[in-house]
Amino acid sequence: MYGCEVSPDLTFKRGFEQNAYDGHDYIALDTETYTWTASVPEAVNTKRKWEAERSIMEGEKVYPEEECVQWVHKYLEIGKEALKRIESLEMPLTFASRPPLLSEGPTLPPMGR
Repeated sequence: MYGCEVSPDLTFKRGFEQNAYDGHDYIALDTETYTWTASVPEAVNTKRKWEAERSIMEGEKVYPEEECVQWVHKYLEIGKEALKRIESLEMPLTFASRPPLLSEGPTLPPMGR
């Protein structure tokens, strides 16, 4: 799983990348220091290899800081009209601690009689 978080002015705030294997966390990238954290002992060799390979680390910076932010801009532009419609809707907000009991339809006699 990977992506980015942008500021209200749509500039890069932070990125994230987490990898899993067989349903379990495997390795994650710290995008502040651009170092990997192995979640399991089996990921230590991957961590060492990826951190030693400069081209891999440079590539890891490009996606969250540039490409992901560009995609956020693009998706917001595509959905701009829909977002404006949602923003203009006025919907009442209600909260009930328990649902009301309604009796609609025929009443059945108790079982076992």
